[in-house]
Amino acid sequence: MMNPDDKQVLLMLAWLFLQHGQIAKAEALCEEIHEQEPDNPVAAAILASIHLQNAEPQQALEVLKAASFPPDMAPGDGGGNPRTGRDRAIRRGRAPARPYRRSR
Repeated sequence: MMNPDDKQVLLMLAWLFLQHGQIAKAEALCEEIHEQEPDNPVAAAILASIHLQNAEPQQALEVLKAASFPPDMAPGDGGGNPRTGRDRAIRRGRAPARPYRRSR
């Protein structure tokens, strides 16, 4: 069994491989982790990206459906951009629905 910290490092490495066009290397790393933890959301997201780049949308969907995403980040929930969290904040009433405008 792999150390959880090792998995995170390998997933970051897989993402970097994917971003630099080394899809086969990225896929090999993700497949190894995905076989051990099919519900890992990070491995699933990277594998889904690989499948989409390979024009395999059905496989991408299957991988995403098998993963355990937190409820507010599940695929298809309309969660918006997970990097900013702005849409979630708007839904929870913690941010204005419209961006602030500077007064002139």
